[in-house]
This record gives sequence, C-alpha cells and structure tokens, in this order.
Amino acid sequence: MNCPHDWATTVNGKRLQLGWYWDRKEIENYLIDPEVVKRALGSKAPPLNEYKTILKKSAQKIADYTAARIALSGISYPNPPFNCWGEERELGYFFPKDKGLQAQDCRSKIGSILADKKRKRDVFQVDVLDKFEQLQQDCKPGGKRFEYYLTFFAGKDLLYMMRHDLKRFGFKDSQQLACYTFRDAVLRGIRYSPTDVWTWLPEWQRLRDLLESFVY
Repeated sequence: MNCPHDWATTVNGKRLQLGWYWDRKEIENYLIDPEVVKRALGSKAPPLNEYKTILKKSAQKIADYTAARIALSGISYPNPPFNCWGEERELGYFFPKDKGLQAQDCRSKIGSILADKKRKRDVFQVDVLDKFEQLQQDCKPGGKRFEYYLTFFAGKDLLYMMRHDLKRFGFKDSQQLACYTFRDAVLRGIRYSPTDVWTWLPEWQRLRDLLESFVY
C-alpha cells in the first residue's frame, strides 16, 4: 500500500509499460499529508500536532459519507452512478452540508441515487445498503480504512472539511475558501522548494527510483 504500482497492457503478445498508478487517488491526498505540509510551508505551517488533530477530526466527520461513496463506487453495471452529492464547491466537485454527512442521510441518498439510475430491483438496493453498513465500521476509528484515511478517503473531502479549522492558522477566506488558500500555499511551497521534493515521502522516492531505472 502507498507505493507505485505498475500500469501496463499487452500489445501483440508483448507487455507494454504505460506508467504507474497510486493507492491515493487525488492530488489532495498528498498535499494535505502532514509531512508534505510541514516541508512545503516551513515556518508558516500549522503546528504539526494541531494540524494532525484537525485532519483526523475531518476524517471522523466524513466517515459515513465516505462509506456511502465507496459503496456506490462498487457499482459498475450498466454504468457507475455519481457517488457524491451536495452543492458544487469547486468546478466539478460536490460536497453536502453537514446534515448530508450523517448516516441516515447517506442511506436515503443511496436510495435516491439508485432510483434516479432506474436501478429499482430491491435486492440490488439492499446489497448496496448492506455494503454501506459494513463499510461504516471500516471507515470509523478502529477500522482499517480510517487508520489509513489519507489513502482511502477522498483528499478533496478531507481538505474541504478542514475549511473552518484552517482559519486559525492564518489561512483566510478571500476570493476562495480558506482550505483552497491553504492548498495553493502548499503547491507554491512544493514548486519553489530548494530541496528535492521527491525525498519527502517514501512513495515519491520510490517513483523517482523507478523512473531512473526504467528502460523503455
């Protein structure tokens, strides 16, 4: 887990390396990593322990919502449903109000999403709801997905859920929310860092090693 995986295909009976893929699916899963935040922001970084606390609190708040999203993402036939809901916070990114994060609202939303997709077979809907119930425990404190929330939870959701707490550390709402001001600051820190950024995380170093040794 949390290492580059081979991304390959077969062409005319020969294996063709296309690149690598990651366990963490969104760039925000890396940008909010405490180690990256500390190195990118330097003296302007939030106190590390306080930052870890608000990040973990963010994960706790979206645990049920994450379980619902994962349950819905397991549907592939005839086409996958839109596995998030709420208002558009950024272009193409939706997130609900706090009420929409609660377990009962997640169950209700699963039902309405399946109905909208005309998947009205009761057994199918029950299967998705059963999967949601199982994932709830895994996505809450004590569960494996919660333990590794930077891998299994959506980075954009974790970031957005920190929007209020980040104001305490000087990241203010201006033309955009504090969480996006924070993200931009981390990106700038990475861009202009005088150090070798790939050394910040073991998986980045591993990718660097793979690239250097790759023979096409």
